[in-house]
Amino acid sequence: MSDSTSAGNAYAEAGVSIEAADKAIELMKVWVEKAKRPEMIGGLGGFILPIVFGALNDVIGIWSSCFMLLFVLVSSALAWMHFA
Repeated sequence: MSDSTSAGNAYAEAGVSIEAADKAIELMKVWVEKAKRPEMIGGLGGFILPIVFGALNDVIGIWSSCFMLLFVLVSSALAWMHFA
């Protein structure tokens, strides 16, 4: 018996249905595709923010500068949503 088969059996014994999970993923794909819009810039933030965090740490030299930047970004987003 292969490792993947024994792992599948262990999931089934624990009450996890791989087939149901696969079906749920297929059903979610429709909604995920609908959510992809030009306004969504999450991918850009996921690429740029680590670079900015490293630059802040190099320039300022304070490890918590990353959290200060996140606080400013979240506060700005909250204010923007509130006044929009």
